[in-house]
Amino acid sequence: MTSGQIYQPEIRRGLRNRAVRDLAYSSQSPESFNLKRFAREKNLQAVWNYLKATGGKAPGTDNIRFDDVTGSQLKVMLKLVKESIAARTYCPEPVRRVEIQKRCGGIRELSIPCVKDRLIAKAFQFATDSYWRSVLPNLGQDVIDIFTRLELDVRRSRKYVLALDDIRDCFPRTRVDLVLEDQMSHFEGTKAEFLARQITLGHEGQDLTGGMGQGSPYSPVAVESFLHHRFDLRMASQTQRMLLYRYVDNLTFLVGSRDEGDQLMANARCLLGEIGHCLKGTEFIDLRDQSHTTSLLGMIPKWKDGSICLEIGEDAFTRFSDTLTETVAKGADLQSVVLGWIQAYAPGITKRVKVEVIERLRRIAFDIGLTQFRTDDHLTSIKLTRQRWTNRRSR
Repeated sequence: MTSGQIYQPEIRRGLRNRAVRDLAYSSQSPESFNLKRFAREKNLQAVWNYLKATGGKAPGTDNIRFDDVTGSQLKVMLKLVKESIAARTYCPEPVRRVEIQKRCGGIRELSIPCVKDRLIAKAFQFATDSYWRSVLPNLGQDVIDIFTRLELDVRRSRKYVLALDDIRDCFPRTRVDLVLEDQMSHFEGTKAEFLARQITLGHEGQDLTGGMGQGSPYSPVAVESFLHHRFDLRMASQTQRMLLYRYVDNLTFLVGSRDEGDQLMANARCLLGEIGHCLKGTEFIDLRDQSHTTSLLGMIPKWKDGSICLEIGEDAFTRFSDTLTETVAKGADLQSVVLGWIQAYAPGITKRVKVEVIERLRRIAFDIGLTQFRTDDHLTSIKLTRQRWTNRRSR
């Protein structure tokens, strides 16, 4: 099983991100959201600088890239954005849709907004991030978080079987009208309501009842909130002491037997069906089986000597290739994808396979167009992330 996306942690850009968060407007709750402070040109300028340095370079339907906008043009744009938000006349432009052929088969459709809409969506993500992190337990978690929790729960429960499944076509099948309903449960009646509504609905507005596009900086947060409220909490209310590890569209239950896993997945299918989703097909892992090759989030987990041992699965490399291809289409930084992949999968990059893994990543990246592969930096990243994995497990 593979997750719907590779976790791309904020590596190297961490200091820059913190600097942006210091400069960018942030609200602790919807009730305290200040629309005037959000729309200040100083705030929008800070977010613009961040996106120009780290965001995708591919243009939207306006055919404008961040690098195309001069200083004087940016001042005019920020002034117009400020005025449209203050007057509540802001409406997102149509998105440019790009189809990406996935290495594992099938097509993923990206929705690339224009630079103005990316700016507003990213600024809203920054502004609401503190609040969302306080109410969404899965937001910001990474692969190491999942396996750290799993290892602890196996020790406590003495359960060793994993039931795995994926939500099929998660973003395209997540209905925008239901996502908006969830957003309004948080923002209705506050100064943030207007922006939450416009960003969620996009250009098509109230007539849009299709799926959520993948491209807006705010879409992952909106979908995470939707799944948390419409699935996670309802599953928890139906099943006591349920051990669920959801990472985006990947569902994993720690169970004592296949029968228990089948029952939980049957409940999951029922709840997901009510919101227009379905699962792909359940697989089981007995962690004590040292010969199994089934992946969870790109890694093959096994229980040995009282702890989780991780190996990198073949699907992790497939996902790496697909994500690089998508990144090329967006015009974003390929190096950040490589480092993000390494940080996600470093727990499985042992000394025995380290050279082989790095060489394989280099070949995949070269085939897709990344000619400069910083091997020394990547080896350092492996060392640091494996240390973080070790430190987290020892707590």
